[in-house]
Amino acid sequence: MVRTKFSRRKRILLWGLPIVLIGVGVITLIAPRYLNPPMPKAAPDSRTVTYSSSTPSEEPVDRNSYRSTATGNEPMLIRLPSINTTAFIQGVGVDQRGEIAVPNNVHLVGWFTQGAKPGEPGLSIIDGHVSGPTVEAVFAKLPRIKVGDQFEVEQADRTVLRYKVVDRKAVATAEAASFLFSQDPAIASQLNLITCIGTFDHKTRSYDKRLIVAAKLL
Repeated sequence: MVRTKFSRRKRILLWGLPIVLIGVGVITLIAPRYLNPPMPKAAPDSRTVTYSSSTPSEEPVDRNSYRSTATGNEPMLIRLPSINTTAFIQGVGVDQRGEIAVPNNVHLVGWFTQGAKPGEPGLSIIDGHVSGPTVEAVFAKLPRIKVGDQFEVEQADRTVLRYKVVDRKAVATAEAASFLFSQDPAIASQLNLITCIGTFDHKTRSYDKRLIVAAKLL
């Protein structure tokens, strides 16, 4: 059995942002909750997705068809060899409902640009769909990942960052935000991956659980 307890975690508060959870699957979001009076948000980057579509594209994505807009030390590509998954990374911000946006293609993952960049001190977050309306999505195999597995994030400048999975936890949707925005105080640079798991409700178009995978920079 994989241990899922987050021990010695500290809450990372992203002031001015709703602490919400992306509904990664087909797409459903829970209501925003502020932990503190909001502060002004940073102006959105034109390259950042700020609209969550209920019908994300299912078009295949590869090096020939996709042109990343990442620059410098921004994350461009993630490779998770233990689950045979490689995906381009798209910047996502806060969407039309004041919630974290989700990728506009089920084969892309989304880096939350108002968190830390992968490789920098702090907490980074990457989300991904588990399924589309008709196809498996980028994080369909994420439930197979294990503590101890290693993966890579490649930056636009071709720097490769290596991570090791230190924890994974399946939680109810209503509880997931507190874990998604939590950082282990012993980890200087942490990356949390998130996707949907559990039972899909066709009425609400949402899964009832979320899988959060915590990894540390090596």
